[in-house]
Amino acid sequence: MEMIREAGIIEDWIADGEARGEARGETRGEARGKVEEARSLLIQLGTLRFGAPSEPLRTAIESISQIETLERLVLRSVAVETWQELLN
Repeated sequence: MEMIREAGIIEDWIADGEARGEARGETRGEARGKVEEARSLLIQLGTLRFGAPSEPLRTAIESISQIETLERLVLRSVAVETWQELLN
């Protein structure tokens, strides 16, 4: 009887750990999706305003992983005249 109860406790721990892991994975996936979306928007808006970015500029944009930085650059893209000015 004790063994059955312990097995139930272990199953509960495992289920709880799986649920927490799943929630973390969803959160990370959502964050990555937001970053990718902001990068894409930045490149699209920048291309409309300044022309297609050079490969080094595209690589620089692709290396930005902070959503706040990308959002700030998207907003700033309407106030500057060149890719260089935007990324400086």
